[in-house]
Amino acid sequence: MQILELNDLSLTLYGEHGDVIRSEPAATAAQNGDLLFGDDALARSRVSPQLFNSRYLGNPTAQALASPIGAAHNLADLIYHHLKQYPLDEPLAVLTPSYFTNEQLGLFLGICQELKIGIRGFVDLGLVQSLANAPNGSCHLIDIEWHRLTLSQLQAQDGHLSVVGHRVWEGRGLNHLLEGWMGVIADQFMQRTRFDPLHRGDTEQQLFEQTYAWLQGGLNSKVSIQGTDSERELDIEVDQLRDKTQQRLEGLDLDQSVPLLLSDRVKRIPFLAENLRHIYAQVDMADSAGSLKSYLHEVCQELPIDAVTRLSKTKMRRQSDAVITPLPARVSGATHLLDDAHRAHPIGSFDLKSTPQPGEQLTLDNQSYIAIKVT
Repeated sequence: MQILELNDLSLTLYGEHGDVIRSEPAATAAQNGDLLFGDDALARSRVSPQLFNSRYLGNPTAQALASPIGAAHNLADLIYHHLKQYPLDEPLAVLTPSYFTNEQLGLFLGICQELKIGIRGFVDLGLVQSLANAPNGSCHLIDIEWHRLTLSQLQAQDGHLSVVGHRVWEGRGLNHLLEGWMGVIADQFMQRTRFDPLHRGDTEQQLFEQTYAWLQGGLNSKVSIQGTDSERELDIEVDQLRDKTQQRLEGLDLDQSVPLLLSDRVKRIPFLAENLRHIYAQVDMADSAGSLKSYLHEVCQELPIDAVTRLSKTKMRRQSDAVITPLPARVSGATHLLDDAHRAHPIGSFDLKSTPQPGEQLTLDNQSYIAIKVT
């Protein structure tokens, strides 16, 4: 059985053992009348924004587009054409965000029928993402999409884990962070070189692609923009990016009384998990990739074979009596890692199990660092 994950950050197809068959950004663009998808579409997003769309997978409706994009006249058309690019086989199980309505699932079912793909059923994505280490009792799982932050409310009781509710913060997704970072970087270019990379579509596209790569987990301190006359390179003050990330989270009204799990997508984004720890008392990582790898196929097998249903409850695969330990509201110990070139990198941009102490030496990805504290 194949499993298809719907997230407007990416469209991912898994094999029966949890291996990724295909995954690409949930984005489309038109070029010379043809539809492009994934990275090819993102490469046109700032050059031809009127022929670009990244909202269809997170909003499966028949809502009309402001103007046609290639052969597509509405959001459902874009889903249909994107799915046509995938080597789908039946029966197909579908992982969906908890906020999807039954009407939206019905529309998706109709699209798959047009593609002559039989659907085994739908499974709430947050259910499988959190199976690896959901604590007993209540917990919340926070995930990120392109246009929104999502929260699944989970309840572990009597040997079963259930999705019992959800919350959505529209406009708080990866694109929101990306726009903020691009603004910070553009301001630094303006102040230090009198060059505005947002003034033209081609230079904005270059800034978009480099910022997008950083937000996928590859934080760097240099940005290089090729203009009409010369190439401009700038060392970015990354602390301003951390501050902008914190600003983008202001007003996020999370329930402090319930443990919070962070998906792997949240963990990969520089400064995001760090800032969530600052504003939230009980935080742990969900190991959502490991959970999907270990339990995805087994959970999907629970879907009935004689009816298309939505699965929001499953037996616990891993009973845990551990209590999630509240993390300190402030980062203790070192705040930055200093590389051999004497460049300081914020602790939050590394995947560390614990915060090192000032003076401690570390080797990460064959690069030597020394921990320092900046106050």
